[in-house]
Parts: sequence; structure tokens; C-alpha cells
Amino acid sequence: MTVQKIIQSVKSIKQPADDIDNLLIQYINDAEWKVKREIVDRAEDAGDYPFSGFTEADRDKEMLAPDPYAKLYIHYCVWQLEIRDNNALSANNASARFEEAWKELAAYWRRMHMPVHKGNIHSRYYGI
Repeated sequence: MTVQKIIQSVKSIKQPADDIDNLLIQYINDAEWKVKREIVDRAEDAGDYPFSGFTEADRDKEMLAPDPYAKLYIHYCVWQLEIRDNNALSANNASARFEEAWKELAAYWRRMHMPVHKGNIHSRYYGI
């Protein structure tokens, strides 16, 4: 899923009165950094998935999370917009949808990518 597709999807859900593209790109960056740090970087092949942030010119770039797991970016953006609009009930619902999508992506990534090996079981328990 591309940055532009996420922006379009969020706008179709929220139907904002003002132009929020730059704000959405900021939220997409926040979510992508979270994916990079907390999921991708825990795998041995993390170097194969570089990320340095999105700008207005990066609308055609693909997200780290593949489809169908990329829906978490949409949920994250909606969640942040609900918080911005002080809509607590909708924010809680969006948060729950994001957390569910997050768990699905994390499980997928663990299945498909070998985790970083940090010693054997003896080194953890015996300091070897």
C-alpha cells in the first residue's frame, strides 16, 4: 500500500473539512517508524528494509507492512485524528482496530523473518 492510498482511504473515512495531507504524512511516518523499530528491526534481515521517513514527494512509496497488514496505517491515522478532534469513544474504537492490526502484522513478520539471534539458551541463563 502506498502513502497516497493511505491518505485517500483515511480521507474517505473521516471526510475532513480542511486539507490534512501533511498531517496524515506525519502520522504515517510515526506508524512506519513504530513498525520499523518494534517489528522489522527485530529480524535478522532488518537491513533489507530501510526507512528514512516520508515527505510530500513520497506519495508513491510502499509501506514496510505488506497488504493486507498495511491497514494498520489507516487505523493509526484515524485514531490520531480522533484524538485530535477530542472524540474519545471513536478514538478508543480506532485504537482497538490499530492494536488488532498491529498484532496481525507482528505475528506475520515473526512467521516470515528469522528473529535476531542473541546467543544460546545457556548464555541467557548462565552468563556464558
